[in-house]
Amino acid sequence: MKAEFEKILANLFSKKITSIIVVDISSELKLLNVELNGQPKITAIKTTVLPTDKKDESIIESLRSFIKENNIHHNNAILSPALKSFLIKRLQLPAVPKQELPQTLRWQIKDEASFDASKALLDYQIIKKTVKSDGSEVLDIICVAAEYEEVKKQVLLLKQSGLTCHSVNILPFGYARLIEKYINQQDSQATGVLHLKEDACYIALFKNNKLDFYRDIPVTINRLKELLGGTLVTDAGKVQLTALEIEEALFKQGIPVEVSANVKGMTAGQILGMLRPELERLAQEIKRSLAYYDSQFQGGPVKKILLSGKGAGIVNLDKFLSSELAMDISNLSLAQNIGLSRGVNPDLLSENYAAFGLTFDCETGVNLLPPEFRSEKIEKFQKVSLRWIAFVAALLLILSFFLGKARIAAYQKRLENSLYQLTILSEIKQIKVRIDALNTFEAQIRGLESPLGAILKKISNIAPKELFFNTLSLDCETKLGSISGFVKGAGGNPDSILTQFISDMNSSGYFKNINISSVTKSFVQGQGVAAYEVNFKVQ
Repeated sequence: MKAEFEKILANLFSKKITSIIVVDISSELKLLNVELNGQPKITAIKTTVLPTDKKDESIIESLRSFIKENNIHHNNAILSPALKSFLIKRLQLPAVPKQELPQTLRWQIKDEASFDASKALLDYQIIKKTVKSDGSEVLDIICVAAEYEEVKKQVLLLKQSGLTCHSVNILPFGYARLIEKYINQQDSQATGVLHLKEDACYIALFKNNKLDFYRDIPVTINRLKELLGGTLVTDAGKVQLTALEIEEALFKQGIPVEVSANVKGMTAGQILGMLRPELERLAQEIKRSLAYYDSQFQGGPVKKILLSGKGAGIVNLDKFLSSELAMDISNLSLAQNIGLSRGVNPDLLSENYAAFGLTFDCETGVNLLPPEFRSEKIEKFQKVSLRWIAFVAALLLILSFFLGKARIAAYQKRLENSLYQLTILSEIKQIKVRIDALNTFEAQIRGLESPLGAILKKISNIAPKELFFNTLSLDCETKLGSISGFVKGAGGNPDSILTQFISDMNSSGYFKNINISSVTKSFVQGQGVAAYEVNFKVQ
C-alpha cells in the first residue's frame, strides 16, 4: 500500500520523461535515443562491437561518446542487460493475495533457476484469470527473474556514464508493446516473433497484446556462418569462403530458394546443402515450440510469425521457413510507423525494434531495476515533493492570514479554534505513542522467532544412524527444548553414541545448557538399548 501511494505521488510531482536512451547490451552495444513527445521518434542510433577484454570500460566510453556526438541533454535511460543467468517462465497458480505473489513465484522457480531465486530480481505479468467450476480463481502468469549482481553491475555502468536508469527489462516485453501499439491483435490467435541474432535466438508468442510464451532456440547466425565457412570441393577445386564472402552470401544473396546463387564457384545447391542442417533444425525447433504451447497452455494455432533481429536481414529466410512450416512467415516491418531523424540509418532499425518498444510505459511495465536504485529515485522525488509541500504550505499560510485578518474582531472564535488545534495535537501525540508501542511490540515478537528450519537441519545432520527420535519440542518464547528417543549400541554400550551426539550439539553453535535428564538402559537381541531424554536451550 505504501509503495502504491509513493508511486501515485511520484506521478504527481515528478517530471514526465520526454526523451530516453535505450541501452541494449549483448555481444554488441546498441544505443537508441528516443523522443517520446507526441509520435515517438528515434533521433540517434548506434551499434558498437564490444571487445572481449575491458568490456565495461568500452561500454562507458561508448555511452559518453554517444551522448556527446548527438548533443543529448538528458540523462534518462532504459537498460536491456546482457544476462547469462535469467529465467522467463509461464506459470499457473491458485489466486493468492498480491503481496504474497512474489514469494510464491520465487518458490515455484527455485528448482529451475540457475541462480539463487530467493535473492533474484523478479517481476511478473498476469496474463489472465480463470474461474474454475468450484469458484476458485487460477492465475496465468509470465514470470521473469535475473541474477541480482549481474544486473546491478550493468546498472552501475550506466550510472558511471552519468545516466539515471529508470527501468531494466528484456527484449520480448519490448515486442509486446510494439504489437499492442502498432499491430493491435483483435482475434484469439497468437502472433509469434522469431528473434535471431549472432549469438542467440528465441521465439516469443503474444496474445491479447501480452507475452504469452517464450522459449530459447539453439540456433544462431554465428552457427550459420560456421557452416558456410567450411571447405567445399567444387569444379574449380577446394573452396573456402572468407568472412566477408560469408556475410555477403547470407545478407545479400541469401538462402537459395527461388533464385540460383553462385558464390566463388559454389552452386545454389551446394550453398543450401551447407546451410540446410541448421535451417531445418530451426524449423523443427519452431514446430516443437508451437506444439508445446498448444498442448500445455491450450494456445491454439499461431496466426503468423514475424522475423526480427539481425536474422531478419538474411535474404529468403522468411520464404524458407514459410515452406517448411506451411504458415505465414514475414519480416517485422514498422519503418512507416516510427519517426526517424535525418542521419539515422534506417537499416539499423529492424535490428532494434524490440529495444525501441521498451520505451513505451517503461516505468509501469516489467522492471528488474534493483531496489537500491529505486530508493534513489524515491529520495529524489521526496526532495522535490518537499519543495512542493513548502510552496503549498506557504500559500495556505498567506490565505489563512487574510482570512484571519478579515475576522480579527472575533477573538472568541479564534480562541476556540486554538483550543481545537491543541486538542488535535494532543490526539496526534496519543496516536504516536500507540504507534510506538505497536512497533515495540512487533520488534519483541520478531525477536522471539527462532530459525526452526536451520535447527532441524543441524540436528538431522549430527544425529548418528544408531540414534532415533520419538519427540522433539521447542518453546519459541523461552527457547527451551527437549528431545526424547532411544539409541542402539552394538555390544551393549550405547553410552558412547549418546555422548558423541551431546558433544556434536555443543559444538554446533545452535545449542547450550545441554543435559541428559534421563537414561534407561536395556539389552535386546545382543544390543544395548537406551531410552533417553535430552534438554537444551537454543542460543
